[in-house]
Amino acid sequence: MYYNSIRRHCSNKNNSLPFFGFHNEVGTLLHSILKDHIKNTETEEKGEVWFKPNIDIFETKTHYIVTTELAGVEQKDIQILIEKNILTIYGEKKKAEINNETTVFRNERSFGKFSRSIEFPEKANPEVTDAQFKDGILTIKIEKYIQTEAKKIEIRTA
Repeated sequence: MYYNSIRRHCSNKNNSLPFFGFHNEVGTLLHSILKDHIKNTETEEKGEVWFKPNIDIFETKTHYIVTTELAGVEQKDIQILIEKNILTIYGEKKKAEINNETTVFRNERSFGKFSRSIEFPEKANPEVTDAQFKDGILTIKIEKYIQTEAKKIEIRTA
């Protein structure tokens, strides 16, 4: 009977190990206990809580493409800067207001300000960029300088 229970648990695609759920629960419990002791008090006093959104970077023949997960962030709260070959994404994911009558049972989502900087090779052209925000995904395209063939330069007599 115990063997069947483990086999059933392991056959679930979400739980490849018998103690996967237990491991996640212990991790969540430890995080909730320790997070108050690890907080950066300087940023907390200023009301600045930082989180790090996930970023993917792709390269095609003509562009660099950056996608960032920003679910729950409003477009007006995102700022993109590019200086030379460094792209920086700033923003803030605002926490939902909770009234005094509500008790939080579990809180796993991250909120606060964020900043991510990405350095591109010199062949990135910061003058030609495009950004789109759809369904919580920010997509930024940065064009590459087009490599032209070598051009012979004639020397004139002065």
